[in-house]
Amino acid sequence: MDRKKTTKTLGDLLIHSVLRKKYWANEVTFNWGREGECRIDFVSFTPINQSTSGIEKGSFAAYEVKSCVADYRSANGHNLIMDKNYYIMPMEVYKKVVNELPYYVGVYCPIPHGKSNHDEFESPTKAEQLTLDNCALVCIKNSHQKERSISNPVALFCMLRSGYDGQTFGWND
Repeated sequence: MDRKKTTKTLGDLLIHSVLRKKYWANEVTFNWGREGECRIDFVSFTPINQSTSGIEKGSFAAYEVKSCVADYRSANGHNLIMDKNYYIMPMEVYKKVVNELPYYVGVYCPIPHGKSNHDEFESPTKAEQLTLDNCALVCIKNSHQKERSISNPVALFCMLRSGYDGQTFGWND
């Protein structure tokens, strides 16, 4: 499977396995047109509840999709600026970069149905064999809280603006 197809499959798995029941957007740009501009593959928002204070106290998660080792090691797509931050990558990539991961960043990997995390780590499934139908994303490394410098209103505006750029903004049932 080529890098573009792997990236799409990982994104689809993220939407169906993790972002269900969350407010989310993809291709979210922060600091648009200013120094420090960055784009995050997927951002989710989880309010505490639907009250004003519950929304103001809600939390954000960033998800950066890494389809291969070269993608992970490139200078692009390491915009881990939210409360919780995750990489989405095949297990074969995770095995090669596990010692390079920042402490606070979590990792989700696709695990085929019926296969344990340990078995997938020992014998990773080839990226071209991973599909929406035969696996689910599993958190194999937890994210640790990071201090976010972007306010909730600004982060929510950036998510909303990404939807107006022809991208996705969703709530999945």
